[in-house]
Amino acid sequence: MTTMPNISLTKRELNNLVKKSFYTSGGESFICQPTRKTLYKLFRQGKNIIPMSDNKAKKVTRLYELQLEDSIRPLSTISCNGELFGYEMTYDRFDEKYSPYKHTREERIDFLFESKRILEYFASLGIIYGDVAYRNILFNTKTGRYKFCDMDNIQIEGHPIDLIGNTTPLATYESVCGVDSKADAYVHNIMTFKTLGVEFPSCFEDELELDFESQACRIVDSMEDPQNFTGEYVIEYVKRR
Repeated sequence: MTTMPNISLTKRELNNLVKKSFYTSGGESFICQPTRKTLYKLFRQGKNIIPMSDNKAKKVTRLYELQLEDSIRPLSTISCNGELFGYEMTYDRFDEKYSPYKHTREERIDFLFESKRILEYFASLGIIYGDVAYRNILFNTKTGRYKFCDMDNIQIEGHPIDLIGNTTPLATYESVCGVDSKADAYVHNIMTFKTLGVEFPSCFEDELELDFESQACRIVDSMEDPQNFTGEYVIEYVKRR
């Protein structure tokens, strides 16, 4: 088993990262760019940098061991005085958050099939991604390939998702079924409808038939109550036109 490298910093160096190398921030972290080739993710509470939770630390270590394709990869943990505060991860300057509005319908369909493929690849390794959304999927403008980011929030090998949010499709599903093996397909289906301009759950059969084969109606019906969800990806029944 390969041991994950660690970058040990002083408290001053840790704080200076945010002051001098700030890149962006999320709900639970600062993202810093101290080099041109990698990013540092430091966990925060408000404006304060805080230790990384044990749950996240174990997932980051496991992800380092797995070296997943089609994802941002952790490279090193970041510590200060013996505590872990975040990790270093891969970075590609050609990556940008996916925006369907920049792409044709055919390109959007290709995106949906490719993101489904990646989720099924994750599932083959026992990973539930969970928060399937544009903000967590990167499009590389040079290669045309996609990858998932925010990987420390996955569910893997008994280590649960850390952050679900109150208004996400995952929250709707989780409130009824928990985070199980069908969760990714359910949330991907919601993203599929949004990407193709179909209103869910208020869509009608005639509206669905503009974009999908008739088999999609059965999946949509099952999604009205997540307990009855078939676990199928609705993108399999899209019409290319």
